[in-house]
Amino acid sequence: MTKIYGNLMTLFEWMLFLFFAALALTCFANVFSRTVLQNSLPWAEELSRFLFVWITFIGAVLVNRSFGHMRLDILQQSLPKNTVLVLEVIVSFLAAGVMCIMLIGGYSMMIENLDYASPALEIPYGIVNSIVPVCCFIMLFQALVRCVILLKDARGEK
Repeated sequence: MTKIYGNLMTLFEWMLFLFFAALALTCFANVFSRTVLQNSLPWAEELSRFLFVWITFIGAVLVNRSFGHMRLDILQQSLPKNTVLVLEVIVSFLAAGVMCIMLIGGYSMMIENLDYASPALEIPYGIVNSIVPVCCFIMLFQALVRCVILLKDARGEK
């Protein structure tokens, strides 16, 4: 299971790199086309928006892998270790709950939009929106694993 998860994270790192490069190239091509050729690329804005959404969710999964989302470290430093551990467990369970809500909503959004294609690229919005339930499922898994790790730490288990 750990190997599959590691391979998935490596795949996401490569996807993030490729999508970011594609986003930069698309934006550059559109700016060049508008300023030099005096003609905007009709598909560039749409592709940029889609890539940005995918980059955001893939990046969230990768940051969540190391539990690196923003937090108040100053609060952690000023509280006793046991209190910090309890707060971490609560936050992880809350994150899991939010991911459940986003997973359900993202899946509904994906299914509802499979029949609607984007105007310029003619890609079904359901395919574009599919990143939401996929990444929310992975982040839900990450949050639950984090809860298990924290609870084991609280009991002093290895």
